[in-house]
Amino acid sequence: MEINGLMPFTFHRHDCPQVAAALRPIRGLALSPTDEAPTLASLDAETAARRYLDKAFASPQLPGFNPIVVQRHENEYRTLGAEAIPLTGTTMVKFRQLFGNIPVYGSLVSVELDENNELLNLNAARGEPSGVNPVATQSPAQALKVVEDAAGYQRGALQAVPTLQYYFDPKDMRWRLAYTVENVPSRKSNNLRAPALFDYVVDAHTGALIATLPHPQGLDFKQTESTGQRRHSSPALSRARDTGCSEAAHDELGKERQVQCKLKEGRFILVDEDLNIHTHDARFRDIQLDDESLPGDYVTRPPGTWSAAGVSAHANATEVARFLRDVLKRNSLDNKGGPIISSINCCYLNGQQGQEWRNAAWVHSQMAYGQRMQGGRLISYATALDVVAHEIFHGLTAHTANLLYEGQTGALNESYSDIFGIIVSNFHKPDITKWDWQMGEELEGTGIPLRDLRSPKRRNHPEHMDEYQHLSSDHGGVHTNSSIHNRAAYLMLTATDAAGQPLLKPEEVAALFYITLTQHLSRTSTFSDSRRGMDSAVLSLFRDDPARETKREAVSRAFERVGISPTPTGKSVGAPGTQASSPFLLNDVQEVAAVSRPPQFLIPYSASFLGDGFQVPLPELTARTRDEAYAGGQVMDYVHFSLALHERRRTALYTACNIDAAHMVRLGRQGLPWMLDPRIPTQAQLGPAYYAGNAWDRGHLVRRQDPIWGPVAEARRANEATFYFTNAAPPTCQLQPG
Repeated sequence: MEINGLMPFTFHRHDCPQVAAALRPIRGLALSPTDEAPTLASLDAETAARRYLDKAFASPQLPGFNPIVVQRHENEYRTLGAEAIPLTGTTMVKFRQLFGNIPVYGSLVSVELDENNELLNLNAARGEPSGVNPVATQSPAQALKVVEDAAGYQRGALQAVPTLQYYFDPKDMRWRLAYTVENVPSRKSNNLRAPALFDYVVDAHTGALIATLPHPQGLDFKQTESTGQRRHSSPALSRARDTGCSEAAHDELGKERQVQCKLKEGRFILVDEDLNIHTHDARFRDIQLDDESLPGDYVTRPPGTWSAAGVSAHANATEVARFLRDVLKRNSLDNKGGPIISSINCCYLNGQQGQEWRNAAWVHSQMAYGQRMQGGRLISYATALDVVAHEIFHGLTAHTANLLYEGQTGALNESYSDIFGIIVSNFHKPDITKWDWQMGEELEGTGIPLRDLRSPKRRNHPEHMDEYQHLSSDHGGVHTNSSIHNRAAYLMLTATDAAGQPLLKPEEVAALFYITLTQHLSRTSTFSDSRRGMDSAVLSLFRDDPARETKREAVSRAFERVGISPTPTGKSVGAPGTQASSPFLLNDVQEVAAVSRPPQFLIPYSASFLGDGFQVPLPELTARTRDEAYAGGQVMDYVHFSLALHERRRTALYTACNIDAAHMVRLGRQGLPWMLDPRIPTQAQLGPAYYAGNAWDRGHLVRRQDPIWGPVAEARRANEATFYFTNAAPPTCQLQPG
């Protein structure tokens, strides 16, 4: 289980094609088109995906993906829709997990299909909210009153609908039945940097406020006490249709930029009809106190020349939009061609800061740029392309994964914006060695960056999970710990082969992070989720690339070097103040913990492996041995080997392994944790407590190298499977070479 309470699961066809073939939902389908029955390829994607889910739940080869039952309710899956991914030529169908029609907060099941509706990938984060009464004793109206008090609203002023969900509380490390109220502008915020937008979580049994979850920056202008109309109509609804033009103008840095504009009612306004980009002037109105201030009037000419701040905002937004369209194959932020709106000359808490507002923020549905005084004049924060891209990509995150902005999830949110900010701002440079890896060094006129992807420690930021900082400020250090995930991106972008040639092109790395963010992450995802999702993205994006395994290894090595494991480690990296233990840890004694996760898929020992009629069956237990065996000699299958356990000794009675020396794959053991097998009770395994504080080591009964053969992906799974405690025996450290 992850620190967000969800159990991860990943399966890709590349890892085990025979399992994928067994999951094909062929019942009732024709092999070729007929009048009587459809083919698999002719089904709509959502129908095909649901059929694969049903088969996967029933498959004995995917023991980590069993149905979950809570309060006599078996988990249901509600479709969130299907999305074509042009980068991979595949379709992703997403589902939300529910029990008794109550959704599990942050849950996500993604089913990826190829062009023929054949299964490529199954990626899941599911919860098991056991022991929670599913009947709320608090009403939605009572929950809304709690939120109104917390956010500073008068009774009845907040127009919102609470949603009942199963919510995992990371502070108490347990599931709760709770109401969530999302996108609420706080009127009690002490944040002097930007308007504050929160999600509130209220216990549906006690009425207690469980959590106040921040957004990156934001204000929902629709949720106000005012019933009046906004002063400025939305550019999405009032698209300029008159004569278009393209003009050269100077930005805040004095650089000549080409901007698209429109002639409307005798004046030119900054509108790019092709990319649906609209640039406005807030005229130093307070974006918190005056809810009618955004987006403001269009930036216009005449009078005078184009505003340099407006040119910077418009031209930089254009570069980001073109990157989305041309590199990531996405149609604007919402993938539907929606507007990208920017406002310059924004202020916040005018009375304290005058016309200065040292910030740039994604404010609910648009960009808001502040300004700083330098050399006697105001300089807009729209100046820096990396910052503009960073903030606009917060908008992309809000439209897709919608990552929380707290703890490790918030750091992941920040990191994705940092990574795309650096890639977009450097993309015109073909030589990666010439890239600028610093973020925001132009903001304050000092040349000092906010963050550095190449050298995080330059800003006293961590670059490895061992250095993760639990901070009480900055929502748990979202701008600090993001540097760990940032560093992994830098290592991917700069990875080279023995000849010094890049292993991954910048557009490939951008595609991997984009696919991971938009298709594999959800509300409470963590660094480990990002690594697992990207491994799936690698296999789908490069499935026809001869260098697929080399590229996969480069991605894996980058995450490994910063300590981001595909499975959670024993360190808690949740909200500030949480203890260094978490629910994915199963303990033999309280101080000693081990990772517990089921095998991703199984390839049992085969008695007929030698062929030509030779049979080498598993040992037949005597009556006495069967009495001493766990579960009467139950055979536990792994990848290319099987075993049975002795109940009292908690080690294997026997192991049986198929070995194919002609197809061996040499893999290391670095980063592979010893694991408990959740298919067996913890007390039936000789777990980590036995090996603590003494000279005993964990020796492999099935020699680690023996089952590591076949396709590389299959060999990796076999390597991992040898690290179950069921396959360990305790030699002394002096006799165990490591």
